[in-house]
Amino acid sequence: IELKNGRMSFGVASSLMMNIATFVDPFAEITYCINALHTASTLKDRFLHFVNNHQTPLIKQKATSGNQITMEHIDYQIGTYQLKIEELIFEKGKKYVIVGKSGSGKTTFIKALMGYYMDMDGRMELDGQEISFSPAWYAMVSMVYQGTVFLNDTIYNNITLYKTYDRKAVEKLMEKVNLGNMINHLVNGLDTVIEENGKNVSGGEGQRLAIARALIKNPQIILVDEATSALDPSLTSEIEHLLLGLEGKTVISITHKLDLDILRQYDEVIVFENGTIVKHGTCDELLKGYYKMSGGKTINLIS
Repeated sequence: IELKNGRMSFGVASSLMMNIATFVDPFAEITYCINALHTASTLKDRFLHFVNNHQTPLIKQKATSGNQITMEHIDYQIGTYQLKIEELIFEKGKKYVIVGKSGSGKTTFIKALMGYYMDMDGRMELDGQEISFSPAWYAMVSMVYQGTVFLNDTIYNNITLYKTYDRKAVEKLMEKVNLGNMINHLVNGLDTVIEENGKNVSGGEGQRLAIARALIKNPQIILVDEATSALDPSLTSEIEHLLLGLEGKTVISITHKLDLDILRQYDEVIVFENGTIVKHGTCDELLKGYYKMSGGKTINLIS
């Protein structure tokens, strides 16, 4: 560095500071990463401690058989949202659809089934025995969300979430969710990389991949939170028929799209209003009191 009359020019000083920052910043970043890794390691240890010490049986003193879910005297309120259910039964293998206007308690209900509210009053049972929201319960239940998060990784890893599954089983699952042709036409097949946030995946493909991710562990109960809300009618119909065709699986699905042909295929339609169930039964039964035709094959809830 040349000094003029023992002084450093502003330009030289600025350049020197930038060079120093370029040298020092990586060390500061390394320090941050070390702290983050240490924190993550601590959280991992706490999580594993919880899992290893809370392996309570899903059903106390009794093995599961019919996988019938019963909810009784449920009472919970969070902010302006509330959930009040006197009694509701879901039978194994049947298909249920939850409908209601925005804010009626549909999502709060699904979250209750996922064990979000541990301080909720009431009782939830599986085959007559109280559910303990342990890893055993979550092994039986899968959730299909409205917005699916995709990793910048292969299709295989996005489906399996880094657990080990036989590739032929995954390929068979792709056929089941109507993605077999897509996989066969990809040069790298299951090893094709999904871009960040699923940029190279269409809406219909994304929802089918989400269903495949939910099905890979062979759950007995599938919960669906408005999985078709962003899809057009033809794709909505395709995804709904896929869910309805899952033999032996109990499906509990939230929807705001009231298509008469689709609703008629569900075993039971459950209407929520202000956090409570105001009516439930077959679609045709509800047409008499809680639905009205809106033209074509769509229906509206009566206010």
